[in-house]
Amino acid sequence: MLLQHYELAKKAGNTELLENHHNFWRDEATMAEGNPPRMLERGEKVCLPPALVFGGDMDEWVPVGVMCKFVADYQKAGGTAELQLYAGANHGFMTGKPDAPYAASAIDRMRAFIRQHASG
Repeated sequence: MLLQHYELAKKAGNTELLENHHNFWRDEATMAEGNPPRMLERGEKVCLPPALVFGGDMDEWVPVGVMCKFVADYQKAGGTAELQLYAGANHGFMTGKPDAPYAASAIDRMRAFIRQHASG
């Protein structure tokens, strides 16, 4: 997801996002090495806590197919992962928008997931 996000930012000419990626990762090779989907694809032994992946089916930065593949790879690697999609929602569909149409249900879904997987 990370590298695809970077490539989309390059195509869109989003210099601010590209600068943020470079400031954090320094270069594409380091970004590729630290990319969670690539780690799973390489078969690296990593800690896999339960994961909830959620997004909009109209996400312009992380397509549904990418989310589905990540969840499938996570499960194949032995982790527990669930995908929650919101119809008609785009990327950042509730970031900083507590009154967004999906905000309440997304927060309820997160709470339920945490309760389901909380230890003790």
